[in-house]
Amino acid sequence: MFSFFKNSILAGLKRIFKSEDADLNSYFSQIEELLLSADFGVKTTEKIMDILKKKIVTNNPDANMDIVRGVLEDIIKSVEDVNDIDKTSNTGLNVVMLVGINGVGKTTTIAKLAKKYKDKGKKIIVGAADTFRAAADEQIEQWCKKLGIDVEFGEVKSTPAAVVYKTLERAKKESYDVAIIDTAGRLHNNENLMEELAKMYRNALKFVEKQQLKVFLVLDGSTGQNAFNQLEKFKAVVDIDGLIITKADGIAKSGFIIGLYDQYKIPVKYLGTGEKIDDLIPFDKNDFIKELVCVYA
Repeated sequence: MFSFFKNSILAGLKRIFKSEDADLNSYFSQIEELLLSADFGVKTTEKIMDILKKKIVTNNPDANMDIVRGVLEDIIKSVEDVNDIDKTSNTGLNVVMLVGINGVGKTTTIAKLAKKYKDKGKKIIVGAADTFRAAADEQIEQWCKKLGIDVEFGEVKSTPAAVVYKTLERAKKESYDVAIIDTAGRLHNNENLMEELAKMYRNALKFVEKQQLKVFLVLDGSTGQNAFNQLEKFKAVVDIDGLIITKADGIAKSGFIIGLYDQYKIPVKYLGTGEKIDDLIPFDKNDFIKELVCVYA
């Protein structure tokens, strides 16, 4: 499943562990450089190296690969997975809000999520609350029409928060199971746009309890360590429940995923692997670690 991640650190680890250098300090220096170059981030790299320096005592390749794998597993498995929104409550409305900067693929991801929920027999409505981008309504409308899913646009010149209110008001009245809310591609350094996002979040909580509202931050897989900065900014405004990583088929350095788990304790929910409607797969921790640091050979 995650074959496109294989070259992230595996080749480098094999090179290091196959070397005939018995000097452990050289081992550690090379591993640290490898982790940093693979976008694990400084904090996570330092944490991993502190553990490895206590556990690696020989230059046995197989044993050392097992140790590295174990350390990464401990980091990623310590974070609890986020439940599907439609499993959170047996009755009543559930809300999914997607946030993120321009160009990460939120609109396409909304369509993919909508299809997943529809395939489960859920009654879906999409709130087109990206009122800042001229083509956003048209894109959402085309996807929803294709999928046979309802969409709410709000009144002319409505604010994003007003669209959220009207969408959820309709969703409650007409007994929808899931409402998926589109948001503008906010530049996370724009205070006015981020405040509007906060208003959207507050409006959603007027209709559902917190456990029935999930906010997913959409990140471009090629972003690398910049994903840390984006997550930091967005989580200062709204509670982020999970991550969706798009363009995952083009990721060259996947260490940032470990860094996100380590530093923020927020799980990855889905990976976008292409432009087709079914190109959204659940993130599997076991498969990810297996491919990232597979059995030494």
